[in-house]
Amino acid sequence: MRRVRKFYIYKMTVDDGGAPCIRSNLLSLAICKPAIRRTAERGDIIVGFGASSLHPDNRVIYIAEVKKKLCGKNYYSHEKYADRPDRIYLWDGRNFKHRRNAKYHGKENLSHDLGKRPRYQSAYVLLSRKFRYFGDKGPRNFEHEYPLLAARIKSLTEGHRVIRLPDACRRELTRFAANLWKQVSAYSRTRTRSSRMTTCPRRDGGSLECSS
Repeated sequence: MRRVRKFYIYKMTVDDGGAPCIRSNLLSLAICKPAIRRTAERGDIIVGFGASSLHPDNRVIYIAEVKKKLCGKNYYSHEKYADRPDRIYLWDGRNFKHRRNAKYHGKENLSHDLGKRPRYQSAYVLLSRKFRYFGDKGPRNFEHEYPLLAARIKSLTEGHRVIRLPDACRRELTRFAANLWKQVSAYSRTRTRSSRMTTCPRRDGGSLECSS
């Protein structure tokens, strides 16, 4: 039986090149948003909006279709991904450890990002080559054309929720995503704003999961 595609919508409190991370035409979501990384599968759509603390108009920062869900053990040990800024952990064969000189988070964020040992239930990385990344130039002021979706985005608070959107709102979301795919990415890669390590945000912008 064909799996029902899901949408994951969330508000980003930071956009500093860590999550998502884009290099060599590959978008990765390896840190932050553990509930999304744990549950999303190939074919699902992720849309990141700016939280009010980042962009008061809640503009779209990126949209991506999950093409591959990779075990963290592989992502953090395979040389193929060695030069990616979000590869901030390493796998020693038994445990994950925070890398020295990592630009994002700290060792105190490991259990939030990957889960607690020994299960590391959130140690998954989502990869996509089908994405649009807009950064600070994302579509905004969409509340007139998509009022139900805009209201839903604005009401997102901390935590992850699994809901069934009303049919009218779900149709808006489908049309909204279709229009985003027609646009061109404003940037070809995410920009790392600082060489100093940034910490995991204390406040979660909130996220929801729903069927298409």
